[in-house]
Amino acid sequence: MDLQVHHVVYITALDPWDYPDELLVVVCDWHHKERQAVEQAIYAEVGKHLATLNVHEMRRQPIFAFFEEDSTFDYFPAWQRELLRHERDLE
Repeated sequence: MDLQVHHVVYITALDPWDYPDELLVVVCDWHHKERQAVEQAIYAEVGKHLATLNVHEMRRQPIFAFFEEDSTFDYFPAWQRELLRHERDLE
């Protein structure tokens, strides 16, 4: 059985080896392909919804409430963290 590391989400500012463990899943080759297909379908549906919103409306979505105050932002570079925090402070 061939095991692979699946990145649950891609963050362009991170190198593949810099991802936190909670964004990685070890799966076999077949399940890796299946998981990618299912995740892409979910991301496409979420993307269709997000395309109709501006950034302030996005922040009012119920899912944003699941983000911990700062830990979610730690995955992003400093300039992006600052932008996200600034947007949050404007509300």
